[in-house]
Formats: sequence, C-alpha cells, structure tokens
Amino acid sequence: MGAQRKELHARLRGLRERAEAARREANRPHSQQALERAVQLSGLPKAERFVGKRASDWAPKTFERFKMPQSDNDDVVLALVTVWSQWAGEKGDERWWRNQLTRAREEQPLTVGADLVPTTHGSQVTNLSPDVPSLLPDPPTVFTGREQEVHRLLVALAPKSASIRQVDSPTVSPSENPAGGGVVVSAVAGMAGVGKTALALTVAQRAWAQGWFTNALYVDLRGYDLAPVTADQALEVLLRQLGAEPERIPPTVDERAGMYRSLLQSFIVQGRAVLVVADNVSRADQVLPLIPASGPHRLLTTSRHTLPTLISVGVASVELGTLSPDGAVALVCEVLNRTDATDRRVVAEPQAVVELTRLCGYLPLALHITAALLAMDPYQQIADLTTQLAGASSRLDHLNDGERAVRTSLDLSHRHLSPEQADLLALLSLNPGPDFGLEAASVLAGTPADRTRSTLRELTRAHLLDHTDGRWSMHDLVRDYATEKTQAAPSSGECARSGTDEWEQNRNEQDARHSRQHPWLSAFRKSGGPADTRVPAAHPQVLAPPYYQALGRLLNHYRVTAHYAAGRPSLRSRRVFSRADGLSWLDSERANLVAAVKRARNAGFLETAINLALTLDDYLDQQRRFDDWVTVTVIARDAAHETGDKDAEARAWGNLGNAFRQSRRADDAVVACERARDLFQQLNERHYEAQASTALGHALQEAGRVDEAIATYENARVLYQQMGHKRGEADVGDGLGKAFTQTGRIEDAISTLEHARDVYQQLRDPQGLAIAWDSLGRALQKAGRSEEAITAHQTARDLNQQLNDRHGEASSWRLLGTALQHTGRFEEAITAHQTARDLFQHTNDLLIAAATEGSLANALQAAQRFNEAITALERARGLFRQLNERHGEAMSWEHQGLLLQKAGRIDEAITALERACDLYRQLPNRQAEETSLNRLADALQKAGRLDEAALARSPRHPHSP
Repeated sequence: MGAQRKELHARLRGLRERAEAARREANRPHSQQALERAVQLSGLPKAERFVGKRASDWAPKTFERFKMPQSDNDDVVLALVTVWSQWAGEKGDERWWRNQLTRAREEQPLTVGADLVPTTHGSQVTNLSPDVPSLLPDPPTVFTGREQEVHRLLVALAPKSASIRQVDSPTVSPSENPAGGGVVVSAVAGMAGVGKTALALTVAQRAWAQGWFTNALYVDLRGYDLAPVTADQALEVLLRQLGAEPERIPPTVDERAGMYRSLLQSFIVQGRAVLVVADNVSRADQVLPLIPASGPHRLLTTSRHTLPTLISVGVASVELGTLSPDGAVALVCEVLNRTDATDRRVVAEPQAVVELTRLCGYLPLALHITAALLAMDPYQQIADLTTQLAGASSRLDHLNDGERAVRTSLDLSHRHLSPEQADLLALLSLNPGPDFGLEAASVLAGTPADRTRSTLRELTRAHLLDHTDGRWSMHDLVRDYATEKTQAAPSSGECARSGTDEWEQNRNEQDARHSRQHPWLSAFRKSGGPADTRVPAAHPQVLAPPYYQALGRLLNHYRVTAHYAAGRPSLRSRRVFSRADGLSWLDSERANLVAAVKRARNAGFLETAINLALTLDDYLDQQRRFDDWVTVTVIARDAAHETGDKDAEARAWGNLGNAFRQSRRADDAVVACERARDLFQQLNERHYEAQASTALGHALQEAGRVDEAIATYENARVLYQQMGHKRGEADVGDGLGKAFTQTGRIEDAISTLEHARDVYQQLRDPQGLAIAWDSLGRALQKAGRSEEAITAHQTARDLNQQLNDRHGEASSWRLLGTALQHTGRFEEAITAHQTARDLFQHTNDLLIAAATEGSLANALQAAQRFNEAITALERARGLFRQLNERHGEAMSWEHQGLLLQKAGRIDEAITALERACDLYRQLPNRQAEETSLNRLADALQKAGRLDEAALARSPRHPHSP
C-alpha cells in the first residue's frame, strides 16, 4: 500500500475510532437507512442481523477487508463513512471522500477536508494544501426575507480590505467594516425555529465564496441536546479540522485552547484567514475558548439565548426575529415552486396564504413545515390547511411534517429552563391579552416583583419572551406551547372536579400572601368594594387547579386595579391613581382588560366579567373605543342575565344603548335603551329610569324619530323634577333643545338650552357646560345670530381645552368653523376646520374626521381655493373608503363634481358625478341618486353633450332605478 493510501486509511481509522467513542459515550443514534446500506454493500449476511444490534462488531472487520486497491470498493468505504460520521456527530461529505479515494489510488497528495488534515509535528501544521475546502454544511436551498440580517453579518465578516463589490449589498463600504486589526465575533440569537442556523450558514457560504477565508470550519455544539458538546470537545473537533493528529491533542481545555490559537496564529503567518461557525450554543463557556486571539479570523455563533458574557467581551449580537408578512409569503411560495414549478396555489389563493402565514406566526420553521405539507399534497387547497390550523385547539399538533415539528424544537428550549422559569412561562400563557407588565406577571406567579423580574429576564434571554418598553409578550406558537402546560391531564377528571374545592381550601392562604405584596387589594376586598370573584367555574374546568387559581388572581387584579384607575368611588385604604396615571394605566392595559372580560366569562368568573365591563364604561366612551365598548357590554349583559342580576343587566343594557349610539347604530341603540328603561322601571330605580329615558331620547333623535324623542325627553324631565335632580334636568334640557333645533322650533330651543347652560353653571359642571354652549351655538346660528354663535362655540372650545377633552374640543372647533364661514371669515374658518380634523384623527374618530374634511372643502371653496378644496375631498374619500362608508364616499364624489364644475374642469366633473351616481345606485339611495343624476345632466349640458344630458334626466337612464 502506497504512502497516500496509508495516509487515507489512517484518516478513516481515526474517524471510526471517534465514531465508536462518541456512540459509546453519548449513545448517539444513527440513521437506520445508512446502516442498512453499509451492511448490504459490505457483502455480509442480511442487514437485519446487524441493524440496531452489534454494528460495532462488524463495522471494523468490514473496514479491514477493504484496503481500497480497486475502485469497486469505494461504495463500501463511503457507506461506512456515512455511518461513522453520524455516530461522531460530524458532517460527512461523500463527494470529498470519493475524491480522496481517487487521489490516494493515484498516489496524489491528499487535501484537507471533511474530517482530518495532513499530519502535524508538535503544534505546528505542515504540508497544508493552499486550496483548503470549506467544511461548512450546505445552506438551505430556500432562504428568503433576511436581506438586512445577511447584509449586517457580511459587513461584520468582511476583511478590512474588502471592496464594495465583494459584498452582495451595494451599500457596504470599507468604513462600515468594524474588523480593524482585531478579531470579529458575531452571534445570531433568536427563538427556536426562527432560522438562526440557516442565516449563519448562508452568510458563511457567501463569505467563503467571496474568497475572504482560506479555511471555513464548522462545529455543532448541540447546546440544547441532553448531552451538549463541551468546550474541550469542540476544540478537539476544530483542532482535527485544522490538522492536529488525535494523539497530539492535549487533554485539558486550556491546553487545547492554546494549541488552537497557536495554529490560527500560524495561519496568519501563511496569509490565511479562518472562519469558524459554532452552531447551537447554549452557554458562553462552550464558545469562549473558540474565540481567536487576533487577526483576520472570524467566529460566527448561533444560540437560542442572548448570552451576556459574549456581549460583555465585545461580541456583536444579531437578534433574529420572525419574518415579515411579505417575507413569510415569499418563503411558502418558493418552497412550493421548487417542488413543482407549475404549482399555482399561492397565486390562486392570495388571502388564504396570508392567513396561513399569520397562523404560523411568521416563524420560518412553521412556514417550512406547512409548505412541505402542501407540497406533499398538491391537491389540498391552502384555505383548507388554514381552516385546520385556525380551528385547532393547538396549532402545534398540525405543525409537523413527519421530519420536523415546532413542538419538538420548543421542547429543546423548555428543557433548559429551571422549574421556576418553566412554571412562570406556563402561567404567563394565562394572560388574556397580547402583552403584560411586571405587576400582572408578579400576580400570576405569586412572587415579589424583583424575583419575578429576574425570571422574566431569563425567559427573555432564552427568546421565549420579547421585551419592549417595559412590557413582555409571547410569540403565538410559544403561547400555544405554554398553554399546553396549564391543561389538566385527560385522565384527571377527579382532579378537575375537585379543583374548585382545592381553590376554596387554599384561597385564604393565597390571599394572605398576595395581600402582603399588595395591601391595597386586601383593603379593597374587606371594605366592600365591587364583589370579589370567588365563584367556581360555571362550565367544566380545562385548566389544572393551580393554573385556574392563578387565572382567578390575575382577573381579580385587573378588575380591582381598573376600578381605581378609572376613578371610581374609592375606599379609605386604597391604591391611589392621579387622573393622568389612571388613564395611562388603562391605555397600556386596554387590550388585556377587554380580553379579560371575555376570559372571565368563558372561565366562569361571571361577577368579574360583569364588574370589569361596567367599570370600563366611561373610559371606553371617552377614548372612542366603541367596538371594545360594545364587546364587553354584551358580555356583561349576558352574564348578568345568566346570574339573575337584574340591576347589572339593566345597567349593561343602558351602557350598550350608549355604545350603539356612539357607533352610529341608532336603531340598535333605541332597542337597548328601551330595554334598560323597562328593567329600571321594574326595579323601581327612578333615577336610573330617568337616565335611560334621556339616553332613549338621544337615540330616537339620531334615528330620525324626533317627535318621539321630544316626548321621551319630557317624560324624563318630569322624573328628574320629581326627584329634584338638577343635573339630570339639565341633561334632558340639552337633548330637548337639540330636538327643538332640529324641528325648527328655534326660540324654544334657545330658551331651553339657556336654562340648561345656567343649571350647569350653578352646579359648576364644566363638561356639561361645554356641551350646552355648543348646543346653544347651533341654535343661535339657526336663528341667524352668528356672532353670538361664534362666542358660544369659542366658550365651549376653551372649556374643553381646560378639561383636556380632545374630542369635545374637536367638535367645538368644527362648529366654530361653520359659524365663522357664515360670517364670511373664511381664513379663520379654514384654520378651525383643519384643527378640528387633526383632533378627530388624534382621537381616532375617523368618520367625523372625514366629514370635517368636507366642511373644510366648503370653506376652501368659499375662499376660491378650489384645488385645495378638491384635495380635501380626496382625503375625505380615502377615509370613507377605509371605513367602508359608501354613502360618505358617494357624497364626496358628488361634492367634488360640483367643485370641478365651478373650476371649469367639466370632463373631470362629469366623471366624479358618474361615480357618485353609481355608488348611490349600489347603496341603494334613490333620492340621492336622482339629485346626483340631475347634477350630472347639468354638467353634460355645459359640456355640449345634450343627448347624454337628456338621457341622464330620463327615468330610463342606466343610472336610474
């Protein structure tokens, strides 16, 4: 056997020895398919005699039988290499080994490659080939949506001399390169399945292809396996890749680190640069000894943890998040296209694929799995898979393609948590909303805030939580995983049935501990605050008892804190919120509070659902969160009805009527207010009956039933007068005055509103006073007393500014603009409408903001600023379209058509009026369509299109009903 053959034989023997050692030490599994292939090719008896039994007995003997004199033995040797590489946890490359077999047979020098390199003497490498191949595994074939991260890492890896053309992104310049004279270490961190390894290998391969490195090494530290690779083991792998003979590798980690750095230093002398990729790091001590001392070498690591120790030594960390929605769709599309270029499902079902990627949380692993499932079943529609995911109790059950599973990936991260961290992760999945603060987490954990904060920090470092601006959140799939940990075992029916008994037995102990942490909560309970939630679940319990108890603590926390934050009547010993602090807390927790009402209802905490929903009434009204207001109030109404709480049910109906009215659902508001009034009558609650009657008057008026509204207001006023309730009487007066204005009874309106204004003044009620001044201003404007109307609206505006009532201020500015316009003060009117529009947008009242754009257009038109008026109408139309408010969109087209006509732009005017006619016809609104058709006919006539004008006026016109 020649020298080169002996050399290759020695390398193969070394691989076999490492494989056997690794298999015995870590019980490393192997691929049954690869093992069967090796047995069959060896010519030994049937594979089933060996597979999974005593493969270590026959493998060495098989190897000794073949000394590689003939090329027909190559398949046997390569099959053995595959098995041994798997045992050793190394990346075998059959193509490289086959090349080495050929070179050895021809007595050509061997090259450095997949396993060992030429022999060393001492710690110095000799006889190295100048064209050392990359030992990097192949990057994924589908990789998309990471352009910025790739660019950032390439900039970090690029040598100082790299030109702009050497980096894929044209924005790289040498000044961006931080390499300088020291070594650069980059760490990619992110949650399980986010694509860290894919990013690292893609970047490493691109850097290798640029010619920046003469060696590219790879080691998988298996940081999340049961037996992670230690630093000394990793150094041994890298030293062998660098050319050290196994018998010359020293035993201790420090000695190996010294040898490793010495070898890298010798590479610098030879003008070589090494890129090392250390994958799946779980602890800093695994990788710290792998950091080169200096020079052109680079180290790129991946980890599911953000490792502070690495950051402290200057490692640049890239925190990898999920893909963007567009990037997620592109990934699914590319996987399907690579499988079958004729697959058109993404194009045919664009909405379904968008929803599918959302349900996958834009997580690359989940996206690859769902795309693989679709690719394996070319006849399955994307919408069908989306429906399966959306309807699943846990999406993790479906995110498994037989080879990859999101749950398995998360299991590896979960395995590295301490018991306290694992318990808190499960508890946090109980939070009903999208994020949470430290206080809520502390309540769930039942531990002091400092201790909870420390645990949250570790979960964030493990990328199981995200932390932004003092609040934490959880990826949807991590939440699904954590939620599974809170469920009662399927066989624990008795445990579930006894859960409420355990709740009662342990509650006093829990309350005592929790009250020590939050004394204001204990005082609230003992002093007669809103009813505590000590009700067992009304429906079969799904949560294991400890988690059910924790959910009760959290919901009670939200209920009680919301009570104080909303400025409800407080107790002597209480938690104190300033108005600004209370509003800030409610703003930050709004999504949680709305979700808490739903969760409380579903979990059987009915009193909590009722009380929290009613507590949020004023806040959601003032913040114009009408959809949320309707949602929680419907839940409160139904829960109150179920528990037989007539008083709460009546209050919920009344709140629902107000919410419907503010949502411009006047007919629904009438029904709700009538129901509230009737229930309060049955309960003999005359004060609340009068309130409900007043609200009913408002709803009737907005429904266009003004005469009924006036009668209802009169009844409410009698009730208030009988009770001597001045504030209520003033509220009725304001509504009655508006109704009189609407019916043309202007003098009655003015006298009624002046009386209401005076009562509010006597009661020192600035909010009611501001409303009355605006109502009075409208009546004065109708009476032609414009200057007095201007004064009234200015007074209301000033009061609303003092109250910091942005929506009330916006309304005053809008009414003031109209009054100013009537007096010919157009520039002031324009400013007033612009201010009103901006404030309405700030308060998220987009519908009135759109209407205000129309008022602004009127003022601009009056000032002969036609182009600006048209632009205002285009903005209005955009808002109406966004809100799917087709009537408003039609009105804006009609208004724009009239403006264009006055500006002499007849053809554009005709187009705008035609659009208005089409929309009115689709609504349908016959009266508005007829008016618009007549205006279209006028425009056509001015354009000399007489036949078309006549047709437009004809009832047989295509636009006519």
